[in-house]
Amino acid sequence: VTIGLVRLILGIKAEDAQAVDDAADGLLAGNRTMPGNRVPGLSAGVLLAQASTHFWQGRNDDVGALLHEALKEAERDGPRVLELNVLAMVALVDSLLSRPHHAEEAAARARAMLRKHGDLSTPPALEFAAATRSLIAADLPGAAQALERVSISGNGGFAPALVAVQDLGQA
Repeated sequence: VTIGLVRLILGIKAEDAQAVDDAADGLLAGNRTMPGNRVPGLSAGVLLAQASTHFWQGRNDDVGALLHEALKEAERDGPRVLELNVLAMVALVDSLLSRPHHAEEAAARARAMLRKHGDLSTPPALEFAAATRSLIAADLPGAAQALERVSISGNGGFAPALVAVQDLGQA
């Protein structure tokens, strides 16, 4: 698992979608075939990283399915931080793809988690989603405030995927 996670992180940092897919495939296969040694949250984190990578590469055909599966896995056995990050990415993707109802539903669930669990931090993707919804509503001050709250550096659009995998390592 450790080598697979290193490969996944290196693929994300290099912004190499094929390397991310290869590492993800290996990690997911290994986690599914070893029920007794299953790593809680691994599948959710890997699927989230893969969905984020595909999204930022413009390969949107499977992003929804990957996020749906990641959310299902996170709800089943992942740490709360992964579920929160998946919900944040769903909110961001749905905001950017003009699905406001779905975006707001995911954002509301994420905000409820943040209120319920004070030990969680707001994921950058949730702030990006809020900024996007504010821009669509022509609320420029609201968008600026949301962007000011984002504290993430490096790796451009791949940063949410990297954050998700790093959170998995801390879980």
